[in-house]
Amino acid sequence: VCLMKVLGTYTCSSISVLRSDTSIGCITALDMWTNVELRRRWDLSLDSIEVLESTTDSAVVYWTPKMFLCSKREVVQNVAVQKDPDKFVVVAVNSAHPKAPRQPGVIRAESLLSGVIIRPVGNNPASSRMTVLFQYDVRGWLLKCCVNSASARGPFYLHRLLTQYGGGYSPGNPRQ
Repeated sequence: VCLMKVLGTYTCSSISVLRSDTSIGCITALDMWTNVELRRRWDLSLDSIEVLESTTDSAVVYWTPKMFLCSKREVVQNVAVQKDPDKFVVVAVNSAHPKAPRQPGVIRAESLLSGVIIRPVGNNPASSRMTVLFQYDVRGWLLKCCVNSASARGPFYLHRLLTQYGGGYSPGNPRQ
């Protein structure tokens, strides 16, 4: 559990981290992670996702996760991409946007920090090493044990979905 100072108050939330090698190249992994149209195809944890505003290297994204047995959640994130010669870094932090006002009956979760670092593995262009980090405050009245359990599984679940879909995908030849 992390104790983090956020906007003058202390918030407790769990941090989930996964580092793993994949059989997906770095450019393909980055495209799958950041391309919203493509993300809709493989990320089964999402109910909806849309880009509210974008620039060359960042976007404000609104998404709703699939929720079971609890109130619907929504997240607004500013997602930035940094491309270095030896890695790609995608960082997402909490944001607000006029195109995404709070919805009645929907809890606005807070993205404290999340993202992925994608690096090549050796000289193999068909593989990458991904480090995925999630830290959310899902808000509401969920039991802490349920939140921690779901948070711990999140990066593993996304990694599995991405590698299953990504095996037949390349940026020049997307799967239908």
